Amino acid sequence: MTGCLTPRTHLQGMDTKPKIPFITIIAAVVGFGAMLFGAMMEGANVMAFFNIPALLIIGGGTCGATMAAVGLDKFLKIGKAWMTAQQAASPNWEATARELVRAADIVRKEGALKLQDEAREQEDEFLKMAYNLIADGTDANVIREILWAKIETETHKLKEYADIFAKMGGFAPTMGIIGTVMGLTHALMLLNEPDSLGPAIAGAFMATFYGVSSANLLWTPTGDRITALSKERKEWRGMMVAAAMSIQRGDSSRDVAEKLSAMSPVPLDPDELRKKD
Repeated sequence: MTGCLTPRTHLQGMDTKPKIPFITIIAAVVGFGAMLFGAMMEGANVMAFFNIPALLIIGGGTCGATMAAVGLDKFLKIGKAWMTAQQAASPNWEATARELVRAADIVRKEGALKLQDEAREQEDEFLKMAYNLIADGTDANVIREILWAKIETETHKLKEYADIFAKMGGFAPTMGIIGTVMGLTHALMLLNEPDSLGPAIAGAFMATFYGVSSANLLWTPTGDRITALSKERKEWRGMMVAAAMSIQRGDSSRDVAEKLSAMSPVPLDPDELRKKD
């Protein structure tokens, strides 16, 4: 294929890999590490902050409550949801804009039917659909409705993923309090054993520490990250829809480039978008 678009990337054609994958894990490790270092500076024994029973209470309770809230089928998607947050690609706004400007130029010079050939070589299923609709002479309102329905389908999955972690972020602190109550109940049974009472009370409060920390360093940030991704991709697809409407009307490549430059959150030069390689 000739034109000004560089070779398409593998993931949906126009995405860029994150510069730092697994950033949520890295940030969580840094956060936990900083807290433990602060405790060490106060003279605390770091090993006292590792409590397996408390972890089981928080982990099991949070997962169980989340499963009850979202349903088993949705909860079982947590692995995919987690990987989406860690390895999600960001839209390549410039490559997308160049492709759409090139498509506008093709339609003006060779006719809308030429987009059928472009659709066959397009890796991005969304653009492939848009090109075929334009080539078929579909009414503009119908094109808009179909493409926005596709956008809603794409973002719905991301919203489901974000909801899983939002629920976990809400339940984890509560489970921490429950774990602390359970631990203090056990500690009260050791009043006649002074040597065991202190460690039991300390272990009880570790449940609250795990619950609040995991919510604020893992679950809530992960959900927020997926929500931001969903919003970004919706804006990206919305830019494609606007360009498709312009192409369908037969607007010039300059007009399309100006529109995309105005809509893109990253700086784009309309003249650069129209340059051929």
